[in-house]
Amino acid sequence: MSPSRRAARPARTVHFSQRFILPLIGCLVVFGCARFPWRWHLPTTLFIVTRESAIATLEGDQYVTSWSPDGTRLALMRNLSGNWDVWTMGVDGTHLQQLTHEPSRDDAAAWSPDGRRLLFTSDRVNRIWPDLWLIDPEHPEMIERLSRGDGKYFSPSWSPDGSQIAFEFLPTGPPYKELRTMRLADRAVHVLSTEDILRSQPAWSPDGKLLAFTSDRTGNPEIWIAELSPFEPGRPPFPPLVHQLTHDPGIDRDPAWSPDGRFIAFTSNRSGNEDIWVMAVPDFGAPPSNDSERPSGLIHHAPPTPQQLTRHPAADHYARWSPDGRRLIFTSNRSGHEEPWLLELEPSQPSR
Repeated sequence: MSPSRRAARPARTVHFSQRFILPLIGCLVVFGCARFPWRWHLPTTLFIVTRESAIATLEGDQYVTSWSPDGTRLALMRNLSGNWDVWTMGVDGTHLQQLTHEPSRDDAAAWSPDGRRLLFTSDRVNRIWPDLWLIDPEHPEMIERLSRGDGKYFSPSWSPDGSQIAFEFLPTGPPYKELRTMRLADRAVHVLSTEDILRSQPAWSPDGKLLAFTSDRTGNPEIWIAELSPFEPGRPPFPPLVHQLTHDPGIDRDPAWSPDGRFIAFTSNRSGNEDIWVMAVPDFGAPPSNDSERPSGLIHHAPPTPQQLTRHPAADHYARWSPDGRRLIFTSNRSGHEEPWLLELEPSQPSR
């Protein structure tokens, strides 16, 4: 064979999948991204978890419900002898102080914005109907009842200026579940939402204009946000405009605003068990995605992609931000009973 003769090059074979199937898949991907943009987001990193640790090993079950405004103390619920009471402690787990001693369920303590009072629920007067109460953490003998046994009060939340509270209300008769606000100056009550499927757990935004809450109004528990109108003399507030924040087949609940109002932490079992998640809050002043504005006042925006912060096989839930926005307290049963845990966070990108 002549050395100058080259070996024959094999003929190129074009498979059917290369000519037809792959372009078809590409078209479907492009169509899907255009039609359902929120389903094609890549994993989002909003925060970097620099530390995850238990605050303290305490006797009994407990969970933290609120930070003091100065960031030095925590309000927590403890069950040591078969009933829940209101306690406070330092962020490092020291200086435990029991504030209530009633044989009742005292629950959901929330620190006032000025740090002078704790708002909580208790069924100490009527074992069936929890009421709203105020207590001075420095002088726990100073206690005041805000409601009068006309229904069940749950999940109270302070407005940022301390003039109002939001809460879930269950009347003694239909419609059974309501989301309400109360103006403390005159105890004037405004009903924001009335529906049998409401789960509530309201959380006021730092600017006082929005209220995050949990509802299964679409058939599945999700995080929603209501735009609030201010109290004005002689005029009831307008019904709120409501936006859906989360969209997942799992259970999303327990919303908590970051101090700058840019993020909401929440509990979700979308990964298979309960973990702590966080997501950015979209600009609700922008037009909604597609043509999804509804006559009922519900608006569905294409949501940002949430980030999973904890990944433990135990149940992690009920996250609360520190006043500086760099830490999250949450409750976990990793040790076999409910205890407070701490996440230390760094933003993945510089603040705006």
